[in-house]
Amino acid sequence: MTGRLRIRIGPDYSFEALDSLVASTLDETPYDPPAATSAVAGLADRTLRWMTALQVHHNLPVSDVYRIGTPIPAEDGSSEISIAAPCFVRAATQACLPRVMAAINVVLSAPENAAHARDALDMPGLEAVFRRHAAGGTNMFHFLQAALDMDVPFSRLVSNIYTFGTGARTRWLYSTITDQTRQLGVRIAHDKLLTADLLRRAGLPAPVHMLAADEAAAVRAAETLGYPVVVKPTDQEQGRGVAANLGNADAVRAAFAEAGKVSSSLLVEKHFHGKDYRLTVARGEVIKIENRVAGGVEGDGVSTVEDLVRQEQDTPRFRKILRDSGKMPLSLDSEALGLLGESGMTARTVPGAGEYVVLRRKNNVSTGGLQIRIALDGAHPDNLALAVRAAALLHLDFAGIDLLTPDIGRSWLETGALICEVNAQPQIGIRTTPDIYREVLSGLMADGSRIPAHLIVTTSGTAIDHADAVRDAGELKCNGLSTSSGVWIDGKRIAAQPVGAYHAATILLSEPTARSALCIISAEDVTENGLPADHFRSIRVFGRDPATETHKRELAALVSMIRPHAEQFLT
Repeated sequence: MTGRLRIRIGPDYSFEALDSLVASTLDETPYDPPAATSAVAGLADRTLRWMTALQVHHNLPVSDVYRIGTPIPAEDGSSEISIAAPCFVRAATQACLPRVMAAINVVLSAPENAAHARDALDMPGLEAVFRRHAAGGTNMFHFLQAALDMDVPFSRLVSNIYTFGTGARTRWLYSTITDQTRQLGVRIAHDKLLTADLLRRAGLPAPVHMLAADEAAAVRAAETLGYPVVVKPTDQEQGRGVAANLGNADAVRAAFAEAGKVSSSLLVEKHFHGKDYRLTVARGEVIKIENRVAGGVEGDGVSTVEDLVRQEQDTPRFRKILRDSGKMPLSLDSEALGLLGESGMTARTVPGAGEYVVLRRKNNVSTGGLQIRIALDGAHPDNLALAVRAAALLHLDFAGIDLLTPDIGRSWLETGALICEVNAQPQIGIRTTPDIYREVLSGLMADGSRIPAHLIVTTSGTAIDHADAVRDAGELKCNGLSTSSGVWIDGKRIAAQPVGAYHAATILLSEPTARSALCIISAEDVTENGLPADHFRSIRVFGRDPATETHKRELAALVSMIRPHAEQFLT
């Protein structure tokens, strides 16, 4: 999004108050104040950095590449500076920029009023806009950010499904469900009863459980299986409705009632004593292992449990979870107080330094749990093979295998183990593996992300007939051709009614049978819609010289805009 800022600021202005305000609005999102050559450029730079960081902070995958021009002084003492700001959704950027400028103006008028700048920023209103336009889900946001970092082209297909790459190198992603994920495997993994049955048939360690229609049936099942037990829905993911290590009938009844809020299909399962590991499998190999620990607090020998919980709630991590989900994952609720009572503690107990106090019965991050990365070579090969086989059994290219075992470094054949769940759409996460999404996307795009694409831009009053277009495509060795009249692959017309040449080009560049492409569009198409792709092997501007000086200037401006997007530029 391009525009101009008008700035009035002293040459020696200190940005200390503004930089402190910006950092305070971003929690864990990095913010590095720029080192600019002038106060005007420094303020423009901060405006774009803050606007970009706010969007990234709220799951809008915005590039960190932006441009600011050279300040042009005006007679009134102000300066005008051109900007080019990255945006993912125009409405989100348009909502963000005026709020950021309003907040900055409050600080500029009086640095001591920085607290009032938050009112001008209107974070509640801005967050409401961001929520409407953000990439859905943590995985999708991080995949899109990885694509930006790796210069992989992407676009929204429908809903929260995105395409990565062009032509025959296009891949589709919906979180960690890909265009190669088997639907039947996803369906089986969504039902814990079916998954366990399939695992047992294959000789893999699966849970022993019983369906329960009501609380009384749940208690009977627990007594049959023997305490402790687990109560969980058959059809939920991410730990929703799960309660583990239940040691008596009252705990089972309470857990059953709570699980009934998210599902009508509940089971009781024999509890397995072991550490909880998530092994993430991608394309037939384990790419990540994490030991998952239930949410709780670590004592310092001074603070009470109540104080420790309050401190934890105020960390950037928990503030982000609250902002994203609307729920604080860790609190002294009935579950936490019950666990404290079982261990002989209360909210006023002062745990010893380093003592970990468990306040949740399940190990999920969504309930405040911790993730501890385990090196792949720290796991026994038999355990890695077990996870890979479980994923293959359900024909899943991506899977999260939740494995309970006493020691991941020893073979499950020796120690015993339990696959308590197979997740067909696993959250990968970056907290312990910041480069994991780039690594996964690189594997998905192993053959490259772009097909060879060429562009011909025709100037006003110039047209290329179909026979000449076909000849040009042949000379460029392109099996795909698009014009304002349609789209052709290997000489066969596959689309006859595009809205225009720009639309036809986007059809061609997303066509999975296109191994290489020639797109022919007019200069007017480019002026109105931009380029159909951000990079071309060659761009050729074709046509007669402009008849007027105005047309010459317009063409020169167009050429200067599109030239950087071509490896080879011809006129």
